[in-house]
Amino acid sequence: MSEEDQKTLSQAMEDGRLINRKMEQFDVFLWMSEKEVAILSFPTLDGKFDYLGFTSKDDRALEWCFDLFRYYWESAVPKHELSFARPYEAQ
Repeated sequence: MSEEDQKTLSQAMEDGRLINRKMEQFDVFLWMSEKEVAILSFPTLDGKFDYLGFTSKDDRALEWCFDLFRYYWESAVPKHELSFARPYEAQ
């Protein structure tokens, strides 16, 4: 990530345009927008993800996934700093 991108994200966090939260464990893979669930996937019995979830544009699916997102979001702890270290560089 470029230094300019890091500054932009840091400024967005300071301005309140970026909100960052963290959880110790998050057993769902969810990628969605306000119009579509791109993917929702749960771990297999051995704890790994196979990413064979589902996608949907159905209003009921969107509402259910948003409720799931909101549950985890509200359970998460606010994180007031950003980390720009790459995983292999993190200590």
